[in-house]
Amino acid sequence: MVRKLMKHELKALFRVLLYLGIVVVIFSCIGRLLIATDPHGYIGIIFSVIAIYLSLIVFCAAYISSIVQFSRSMFTGEGYMTFSLPVTPTQLITSKMLSAIIASLFGLAVCAVCCAITLTAVPASTWDQIIDSFGQIWDDIYAYFQSDPFLIVELVLILLCAVPMGLLLIYLVISVGQLFTAHRKMITFSIAIVFLLIVLPILNTYCLQKILNAAAHVSFHLSNWIQIIVYLAIDVGSFFAVRYILKNKVNLIV
Repeated sequence: MVRKLMKHELKALFRVLLYLGIVVVIFSCIGRLLIATDPHGYIGIIFSVIAIYLSLIVFCAAYISSIVQFSRSMFTGEGYMTFSLPVTPTQLITSKMLSAIIASLFGLAVCAVCCAITLTAVPASTWDQIIDSFGQIWDDIYAYFQSDPFLIVELVLILLCAVPMGLLLIYLVISVGQLFTAHRKMITFSIAIVFLLIVLPILNTYCLQKILNAAAHVSFHLSNWIQIIVYLAIDVGSFFAVRYILKNKVNLIV
């Protein structure tokens, strides 16, 4: 059922994102062709720079549209149809979260393709200098991880916990905001500002980072595992909080 939900979710998300991504890549190709025809001209460079900025907009649009889609399909008039489906809140949250991650990865892919197209205009001599500059850095990183391969596992776990965390926290803010009937959008926006932009950064700076720094003096592995546990706790707590609201406290008054 999650697969079917994701199919419809991705169709809704990519209805615009796909064409937007194609247009941005074509724009980047035009910039590259202009650079090839006139290496000393500025028009091709301007086109390429604009294409890169547009690709970043595609990534932001993918992330934002997935959040808007979550809110619209759950807590507006569409919610009556969504909650009439024979699915559980767990399936709904999972499908929307995975679809949002896929859409964000598509945005990153568009950014990578546009950057790669633009970088093909870099002269070979410059590439040699870049490779030499980063070669030593890469060798140091490789030697560091080779001395302690378990660090790779820890970093992968941190990444896997961090990727859904942002989405689940935003889902939680939206879910709490919909509990209010009057001035719902303003209250949700206020909660997002206070919680995501004030409370969480303060807790991260003055609590989590201090704990991680202290743990790093004992062992870098200890610091990593504390971070993994904290991120995982936030993921699990946010997921079940949203699930509880969807199951027991949905307010579809619009």
